[in-house]
Amino acid sequence: MNFRWNFLVQMWPLVFLFGAADIQGANLDFIPVTSGAVAPNSMETADDYIIGPQDLLEVQVFQAEDYKVSTRVSEQGYVSLPLIARVHVSGLTVDQLEDVLEARLGQDYFQDPQVTVFVKEFTSQRVTVEGSVIKPGVYPLKGRTTLLQAIAMAEGVSDLADHSNVQIYRVGDKEKATEVHDLEKIRAGEAVDPVVNGEDVIVIHRSEAKSFVKNITDTLRGFVSFGTVRP
Repeated sequence: MNFRWNFLVQMWPLVFLFGAADIQGANLDFIPVTSGAVAPNSMETADDYIIGPQDLLEVQVFQAEDYKVSTRVSEQGYVSLPLIARVHVSGLTVDQLEDVLEARLGQDYFQDPQVTVFVKEFTSQRVTVEGSVIKPGVYPLKGRTTLLQAIAMAEGVSDLADHSNVQIYRVGDKEKATEVHDLEKIRAGEAVDPVVNGEDVIVIHRSEAKSFVKNITDTLRGFVSFGTVRP
């Protein structure tokens, strides 16, 4: 036997050991996360979205055609609106802001006004998704967004992802916190799909076992070709 054949025979059991018997380039457990993708810049606003600087808001008063205005939140968290001038909106949800505006406008200008607030551009809340995903990057959050939805924005995990070792790094008021989650348990309903917050960093780690199998199969492909490996 030549050297290539001896090498192939010696390494073949390791490929079986780690669950990859096909050395012709099989897909190594690529499972994209596709549930609940969130589209940025939509007029559909989740009630619990936290308004922040640079968000673009549209404010309307029902049955008051002249009171429809688009305004961008300043870096200090304020917007300027007709009749009531500056209003601090940063840190409020859409529902909370509607209540504030109804109270302010109802004092002197309207009788029982019904105010509707749309977030036309979501720019203040972002999450970072990095590691073993198809498109790592920084993505805007729209309302309540879960871990699976955030990964979906990055077009799912890659073929080398470790589904049992997904970490969320979160900066709180006093200290940093780290959460570890298992995607398979979340999908199976055995674990809660956690809600991510603005400025969270999600890291999908690479599987050592999958990386090992890929390295072995890549090496074997270098030895296996038609007419070059013969006993």
